[in-house]
Amino acid sequence: MSEGSFAVVNAIGLLNDQIHQASRMANQALDRGKIPAEKTRWILTLIGSLAVIAEMIGMRTNGETGQWNMIIGVETIRAALRLRVLRKSSWRTLENGGCVHSATPADAGRSEARTRQWWRGPNGTVLPMPPNVRTPHTVCGPNMPSGAEHVGGEILHIVRPLMYAFLRRIAGRKSWIPILVSLGALLISDRLSQLAQRRCEAKCRRMGLRGVDTKVPVSVSAEQTRRRLSWMLLLLREPLFSSVTRRAFEGVYSGFSYIPLVRTLVRYIIDTLYFFQKYYFYSSGS
Repeated sequence: MSEGSFAVVNAIGLLNDQIHQASRMANQALDRGKIPAEKTRWILTLIGSLAVIAEMIGMRTNGETGQWNMIIGVETIRAALRLRVLRKSSWRTLENGGCVHSATPADAGRSEARTRQWWRGPNGTVLPMPPNVRTPHTVCGPNMPSGAEHVGGEILHIVRPLMYAFLRRIAGRKSWIPILVSLGALLISDRLSQLAQRRCEAKCRRMGLRGVDTKVPVSVSAEQTRRRLSWMLLLLREPLFSSVTRRAFEGVYSGFSYIPLVRTLVRYIIDTLYFFQKYYFYSSGS
């Protein structure tokens, strides 16, 4: 009941934000070509909020098998929606997992006002424009990563959760194959994205751009950092949790077992970690 109620409340909040966002976009008369991707983002965000309920239904109806069957179904839908967002947004970096940020409409408006607009001339020249100018000739800035490496890294990032869920369903709880494949996909995706960003920055320097216009946007760099940190979720998944994580934390507790106050604090942190791992939903970290 607690998980279901929390998911439903989040979904209602998202729908409320979507109504305000749609109204703001209509009033500002933004480019209609951006709306399909935005609608897909809202659907993806809503599915992310309700995925836990689907996972619990599968668990209650058919145990662990039903749970992972439901997870595979949800991740398949997510991957398809993320690919659509990626394609509709001109293959730009898929930030925040393709979902809508939790910012308020006012914050979203201020963030959009700070977005750099670019103009492409008839000979292919790309120049920065003032932020208050909107023309149909604005394009993605040259500091946005692109190319085969970039697209390959984004697609691999999108299908990685589905790969893990599918292998986990086939190989079972005790197999290391899902974790190793997921970690390998994460490393390859990160490497491809780094190559694309370096090539992008080199291209900007050749075009004569200076300063921040030469570097990839901060939001892209922050997204790459978020993806690199996502490997830590694997520490909560079997068999890595029982073989490595649990033993490491128990070793830390043994080291502080002779200090009364510190021992109690460390034991509380470890027990909280065990509770979180026991009631951890896969959909929460995919």
